[in-house]
Formats: sequence, C-alpha cells, structure tokens
Amino acid sequence: MTGIELTHCVLANVEALRIAQGSTFAAVCKAAGVSKSYLYSIRKGARGERGVTLDVVARLADALDVDPSLLLLPRTPCNDT
Repeated sequence: MTGIELTHCVLANVEALRIAQGSTFAAVCKAAGVSKSYLYSIRKGARGERGVTLDVVARLADALDVDPSLLLLPRTPCNDT
C-alpha cells in the first residue's frame, strides 16, 4: 500500500467510524484539533502527496475513541474517497 493509498484508507475509516457513531465531520475535526479544510484538502488530493501525519492519525483516533491502528487497517473500501 502506498502512502497515498494509506491516507485514503485512514480518511475512509474516519468517515465510516464517525457515521457509525452518529458524529459530524465538523465535530470529529474539532475534537481532534484538526481543521476541516486540512482534511478536505487531503481528501480531494490537494495534499495527497504529503498525506496525513501519524500525529493527525492519533488525534483523529482519540476523537473517535478508537485505537489508531483501526484507522490504518483497510477495514472499509479505502479507494472510495
């Protein structure tokens, strides 16, 4: 899996988990201390070459109350972002 594929996988997992938890994208971003525009730009490919950092993965996992490894595992269709 490439870095870009991993980034898309993380974002797909965040989306699936936040929907399952009944949370909004804005609420997860706020709880993680990550701007919505930052994640939107990664999702749309503007920062796809750089990807998401492990710090951001950890903060998103905390916001979703899950282990960070759950965001890294391809549990959901990761190419649908």
